[in-house]
Amino acid sequence: MAVRTRTAAVLRAVGDLAPDAAVLLAVLLIALGIGLSPFPYLAPIWVGVALLYGYAGMVDALVTRIRAEVDFPAKCLATGGLARLLASESSTIETTDELLTLKGLKILYDRNVGGGHPS
Repeated sequence: MAVRTRTAAVLRAVGDLAPDAAVLLAVLLIALGIGLSPFPYLAPIWVGVALLYGYAGMVDALVTRIRAEVDFPAKCLATGGLARLLASESSTIETTDELLTLKGLKILYDRNVGGGHPS
């Protein structure tokens, strides 16, 4: 029971840190040769932070390259359930719509239910 209590306290404390601080803590531990083994209960937090920053960086790089290739102002829209979270860490995402796919499916359904296939 003591391990659960200690783990919960550590997770709460690290959860209160800014994501930058959690990444810095992970980098420092790895640089010191400690790695993740002494703190296995922190691994999910570090993995989550790394995934978030990794995807945000990947989106930013991709959008920047696409914008450099086209001769018009391209907008970047994030869709899906985690769109807001990703947009909060991205410098290129301009707007989010978590339900865009469902909205499109509803439009298709409405077009096809009433009068058959649209011409």
